[in-house]
Amino acid sequence: MVAKFHAIKPNPINDKAMSEVLRNGAKDFSKLVVDDHDAVTWGWSGARPKWQVRYWANQYQIGFQVYTDENSKGGEKWVWLDLGTKAHEIRAKNANTLAFPTVFRAGSTPGSLITHKSTSGGPMAFPQVVHHPGSKARDWTKMLQEKEQPKFEKEMIPYMAQAAKASGHSMEK
Repeated sequence: MVAKFHAIKPNPINDKAMSEVLRNGAKDFSKLVVDDHDAVTWGWSGARPKWQVRYWANQYQIGFQVYTDENSKGGEKWVWLDLGTKAHEIRAKNANTLAFPTVFRAGSTPGSLITHKSTSGGPMAFPQVVHHPGSKARDWTKMLQEKEQPKFEKEMIPYMAQAAKASGHSMEK
């Protein structure tokens, strides 16, 4: 008796087609993430960060990164608050003294994604130098990532099926 077997070989993966579908899924979801970032800064007065997004998708991973220009006023403020600052000295520039109210209440606290407008008042102070104690990190980036990662994984399931189909394959349910 002679037995013959024919190998069943799947079609090659169409990485380009899959990557395009997955990148589009990441773009769709990133709009929600940018909205979440904006929600953290809604109570700010003055400059607010302008968000940029970088996407990638290939046969190994799907992802995106939301970031701000650290050199802009709003971006600089985000970095200082998100990561915290060390104690530092503030000296008067272009004037003999600094001028500020002596009572200040920050609009944000570590461990919370909610911000309010900060408030200040009390008598004015006019020192030449202030020893700022630094600020504690708010860790917004970390908290937002922990909040959004499970949602991202769930939201990408339909895109995974679309990517498999775009590549000429199917995905088991």
